[in-house]
Amino acid sequence: MKYSLLMLLFFMWTYETVAQGIRFETGSWSEVKAKAKSGKKPIFVDAYTTWCGPCKKMAKEVFTKESVGNYFNSTFINYQLDMEKGEGIAFAKQYEVNAFPTLLYFDSEGKLAFKAIGARDEAGLLSQAKLALDPAYQLATYKKEYEAGSKTLSDLTRYVNKLREGGSYAEATVVVTDYFRNMKEKDKLSADGYKLISTYVFDYKSELFEYVLRNLKKYSNIAGKDNVNRYVFNVLAIRTVPGSRGADSRETYYGHLDKYSKYVPVGYLKARMHYFENLNAHADSTFKYARLLFDQQYPMIFPDDKLSYYKIFMANRYIDATGEQFMTALKWAKEAVEENENDYKAAFVYAQLLHKSGKKREALQWAEKAKAAFALNPEAPVMQRLFKADEIGPFIEKLRAEL
Repeated sequence: MKYSLLMLLFFMWTYETVAQGIRFETGSWSEVKAKAKSGKKPIFVDAYTTWCGPCKKMAKEVFTKESVGNYFNSTFINYQLDMEKGEGIAFAKQYEVNAFPTLLYFDSEGKLAFKAIGARDEAGLLSQAKLALDPAYQLATYKKEYEAGSKTLSDLTRYVNKLREGGSYAEATVVVTDYFRNMKEKDKLSADGYKLISTYVFDYKSELFEYVLRNLKKYSNIAGKDNVNRYVFNVLAIRTVPGSRGADSRETYYGHLDKYSKYVPVGYLKARMHYFENLNAHADSTFKYARLLFDQQYPMIFPDDKLSYYKIFMANRYIDATGEQFMTALKWAKEAVEENENDYKAAFVYAQLLHKSGKKREALQWAEKAKAAFALNPEAPVMQRLFKADEIGPFIEKLRAEL
């Protein structure tokens, strides 16, 4: 009887072990590394966040698979870390975890060997794990090959592309910057040189970014004016959004803008920063800085900035305003539809403002344009709610009844 009970408990334990898939350690990161070192086993880390949909899907549908559990439990010390809590915050910073999930593989000494971004299915995860154990595909191997080689541009490109595949952008940027310090001018000012800079250098304080600014005309001849302007805009403009990843203080940002003023128009960038800083301020303050951005006509060399979207966003915000704010909202909406009349958001907001100003027939025309544009490009649900897309049809019927 006692023997039968023991056997039953053993089979129940075995079944639960298999059913649960990967068994993740519950201790600290240092404890996990110690266990890996003593057991001479590599480490697998699932770096996740609680809000990440693909992370949840992997946890529920992939990590629980029998084949995955069997392989990972026998091969690795497995660990999970929330990148926004406890040790996960420092871990994310140290290993450049900026996208989720990020799957990391360490050797038994705790050195990062392989890193990949994004969810995998059962077969994909098993294939990735086996690849991570192959020295030919490990980061240390790429680094060793690069440092031992002739370090040509093609060698550099291969190495930093491997770093980028694993999300190690900061490390790739350091490698590129160090490489360019010893390059000849003709190589820096080549198409391959520009491609590396524009792919890996996104710190507006970087010496390489300033080098691009000093040579805007030359790089424009090499890569095309719009491409270079787009790169400059992407580096500078993200800093104008307070709270964005890596954003510096306004003083630090302005100091560099002033230094760069001989290369690019900085008045627009400063006005843009004020606009974003005041989006959630008092209505009068928000209106003031929106006008400074929209109506001052600062010189713009940046091809991708969407002032028409900002205009219609603000017009929608002041759709129930009166007096000067209402008339300005109407003006912004008119400018937005002139810039992009196929945007249903602009057309619908403009139609509503026209209706409130008494121009019902013209309002109907723009409402019908909005309906047609929405049918072609309905956009994400969050945008539909913000601009009340479900009200376009009833609004049209209301206008028809009034005419």
